[in-house]
Amino acid sequence: MQNHSPEHKPQPARGSPERSSGLPLPRAGNPAGPGGTRRSGSTIHRSDADLKHAWRARFQALPPDARHALRAALLDLREDALHRAQLQWRRHKAPMACYWKSVGVYAGHLARALR
Repeated sequence: MQNHSPEHKPQPARGSPERSSGLPLPRAGNPAGPGGTRRSGSTIHRSDADLKHAWRARFQALPPDARHALRAALLDLREDALHRAQLQWRRHKAPMACYWKSVGVYAGHLARALR
């Protein structure tokens, strides 16, 4: 039986922002504030740039013929994956569309690093 006395306060639902402290949690947003842009100073952006430079150096160490063949294969993969993403999206298969879209994006990024 539930207690409906004035002293009894119902517990917030599990997973609700008010459950732990009674105060709502701040929403995730732009760390620079509304309308601000702080992408270049973020840790994620710096690590992405470092990773890109490391892979670019590895790709430049490949013989030119191998680089051109690999770039062509990655661009073909990109085109095919983006086509498959569109097809899956039209069939209302969002998870597969997301998968193929990400394959296409990553293949394009790698192909760009091979330039």
